[in-house]
Amino acid sequence: MNDSLRKEIENDFHSHDLTVPKFVLAPMVRYSKLAFRLLVSKYGADICYTPMIFANCFCTNKRCTVAEFTTVPGERPIVQFAANNAEEFAYAAELVYNDASGIDLNCGCPKKSVTSKKCGSELLKNPEIIADIVKQTRNRISDSDFIVSCKIRIDDDLNKTVDMVKKLESAGLNRITVHGRTKDQSSNESLFANGGVYKYEDLIEVAKITKADGIMVANGLLENPALFSKQKYPSLECIKDFMELESKHGLIYDLYHQHLIFMMRHMMSKAERLHFNELRDVVSLKSFLNSYINF
Repeated sequence: MNDSLRKEIENDFHSHDLTVPKFVLAPMVRYSKLAFRLLVSKYGADICYTPMIFANCFCTNKRCTVAEFTTVPGERPIVQFAANNAEEFAYAAELVYNDASGIDLNCGCPKKSVTSKKCGSELLKNPEIIADIVKQTRNRISDSDFIVSCKIRIDDDLNKTVDMVKKLESAGLNRITVHGRTKDQSSNESLFANGGVYKYEDLIEVAKITKADGIMVANGLLENPALFSKQKYPSLECIKDFMELESKHGLIYDLYHQHLIFMMRHMMSKAERLHFNELRDVVSLKSFLNSYINF
């Protein structure tokens, strides 16, 4: 993002008496891999999260470690882990410390494949475990610049959530990400709002409502990786940038194809979308792209 665009965005927010929040790529299973993180960073993301990784596998299986987390010098994402064991989470933090700006504990995923392992939203039933995970991680990594954060869901009884957040803050938590909550209902650590952003204007609306320190976006960035740069749709330049990043850093074909489906469907006719969706190999995909956008 160039300086003039950054100034324009500052003016947009200042006109509503708002400070520009951090623009954040959410952790998305499969999708927030290295190539995509680098793309959204180029187009305005301040912070990027990795997909959720099971800490147990990451700590005990070298193949899992290499397969699940790749980065390049200077990137330093937040690495999100699913864990229910303080020792494993703290060790995972040590493993990524030199290559990441922080670590995040997933306390929000409701999927059975996660909750059956006593991870994700299942952890919210035991706030003491979450606090112990945070505390032990902070004991192992005292660097205050290294973020230890949690992504949570809100309890029906909001007071329970507020009490839990205060306990986590006391344990050493730096940051918390929640859905649809205002700054007044949080504590002193950084608050990221998550959900409801599909276009640039939504960022301002969420900032108005929440006064959050950061705004986390998931699906809106899949369809438009340049959303933070005020683009209504991803430009051809943005799409080409993604293709170049994929060629350098690699994605499995199905994932690469799906990213392009998300990014390009706004510019295709129904017939073109149907044809594009049916492409099953890199050769036919690149042939289509060469003819369609002269890549």
